[in-house]
Amino acid sequence: MLEKWRDIRFHKNLWKADEKALRRQWQMDAREEIMAEGKAEGKAEGKLEIARNLLAEGSTFEFVHKTTGLSLDEIEKLKDGISEK
Repeated sequence: MLEKWRDIRFHKNLWKADEKALRRQWQMDAREEIMAEGKAEGKAEGKLEIARNLLAEGSTFEFVHKTTGLSLDEIEKLKDGISEK
């Protein structure tokens, strides 16, 4: 009977260890995902800033599109925003 209880306790401890490992992995995955989203947002904001600067210097929509990869619609919206200021 004692051996059966040891076996149960052993497996219970294994389960707890697995649960802790899974939680740590989920936290690490969540952090990586948040960091990736932040980098993507930063890149997008960087592209917008470059496009604003190019438009302010008089660059054509096509040049800004080729340089930044932004769509012509996005560039037109930026140009409208610059014109309003």
